[in-house]
Amino acid sequence: MAQSDAPHRYAIRGGKEGKKRLDLLARVMLPTTMQLIHRVGLTSGMKCLDVGCGSGHVAILMARIVGPEGRVIGTDTDAEILALAREDAEAAQVTNVQFQQQDACAALWHEEFDVAYARFLLSHLNEPENCLAAMVEACLRGGTIVIEDIDFAASFCYPTCAAYERYKERYQELVQRRGGDPKYWIKIASHVTPRRYPGHRA
Repeated sequence: MAQSDAPHRYAIRGGKEGKKRLDLLARVMLPTTMQLIHRVGLTSGMKCLDVGCGSGHVAILMARIVGPEGRVIGTDTDAEILALAREDAEAAQVTNVQFQQQDACAALWHEEFDVAYARFLLSHLNEPENCLAAMVEACLRGGTIVIEDIDFAASFCYPTCAAYERYKERYQELVQRRGGDPKYWIKIASHVTPRRYPGHRA
């Protein structure tokens, strides 16, 4: 997916309006994302790549954990959201994180990072396997690939809400029209295997 096409394929609004949604999502996801990051052994001095970083919440979080001896690069195709991420990093006085406008599927690095991470990205891509391959290429041998994504069809509202069910249906239709797969999470185990990517953890 070319940089010029990617923002238009993404099913959810970006830019300043999108940042409000991402700020809320970051607050909701923080406990489980923190648990996951610590579980994979992220520690001081590591180098990390956050692919499809959006407004940079996780990139900044990882930068704080790896400290001044480590570094984090966050990539996204949305130039406006990246500018806002830089502002947040500056306000938080986090100096070991950089944000770059890049295509998620571009293989730009070779064995440079200890951890490559993506959250709610692969389900929006028409070729998620290419993104995974680029993340693996970017990692050192023995590095870790960390993916947080969703099977949107499995989401639910309790008590049952007809409006939510309609929203769920329409959202899945939109993602599919734009080339993504809202049920990608149930397929990812078959795409990330030791046989396919030897020498890496996922």
